[in-house]
Amino acid sequence: MLTKLSRLQLNDNALAGSIPRELGFLADMEEMWLSFNQLSSSIPTDLGLLTKLSMLYLHENALVGSIPTEIGFLSDMEDFWLASNELSSNIPTELGLLTKLSTLTLEDNTLTGSIPTELGLLTNMEDMALDSNQLSSNIPTELGLLTKLSLLHLNDNALAGSIPTELGFLSGMEDMQLHINQLSSNIPTELGLLTKLSWLILNDNALVGSIPSVIGLLSSLFFLWLQGNQLSGAVPQELFALAEGGLLADLNVTGNPLLSGVIPESICFLNMSFDFDCTPFLCGCDCACGVTSPGQINSTLGNDTGN
Repeated sequence: MLTKLSRLQLNDNALAGSIPRELGFLADMEEMWLSFNQLSSSIPTDLGLLTKLSMLYLHENALVGSIPTEIGFLSDMEDFWLASNELSSNIPTELGLLTKLSTLTLEDNTLTGSIPTELGLLTNMEDMALDSNQLSSNIPTELGLLTKLSLLHLNDNALAGSIPTELGFLSGMEDMQLHINQLSSNIPTELGLLTKLSWLILNDNALVGSIPSVIGLLSSLFFLWLQGNQLSGAVPQELFALAEGGLLADLNVTGNPLLSGVIPESICFLNMSFDFDCTPFLCGCDCACGVTSPGQINSTLGNDTGN
């Protein structure tokens, strides 16, 4: 047996069957790459014996069953990739013991239950992707403790309740995607503190209230998708100013029939995508103002040939 082996790289093959439990006997193992294969077993609990392991890549297989709680024993773990498998059951609370973890990708499985509050203990976390599962309950406020986090993908689940105001404390956040859930609160004004934010994707929830004007102060914002909610009030002029003077290239507010305002004429000629529904309350550009029942028109502005 290769007991001194520290790196095992078998990714991008056509390996099938199970992950041998005997791999748990490789006490010096630091990196294990088994991704992009056709492995279809459960994850052996014996991998929890690899106390030197810092990188475990098992994504893009057909692994089934639950995430072993024994993974929580791997105190040196920094990268843990399980995306695009067929894993089920809950996310183990024991993952909160992996205090060196910087990347956690569990997306595109069938994980259920709530997001463990213990994940808020992972203060070295930079990328967390839990999207495209069946997670429910609320977004834990404890995620606001992950001050190094730059990517948070919780979209395509069944998360409910409010967007925690504590997410506004994530000063390094660049990519926040919470779309296609059942979130029903206001959009927290604290998100206006995320000065590095480039992607804010909140569409297809049940968000209410107005669009915070402070979102228009996010000078790095590139994508803002708010469509398919229950937002109301005037579209903030600060967003239009951001489009004129910033990087904002894609703004979508369709499917919010209670939004109001007049789109400034200067916006109509920008090379950007701005999608809105033409209603008696929201008009401008190719949507004539003062029409009592114009019907719903989806408008895309600018010279973006991709639309």
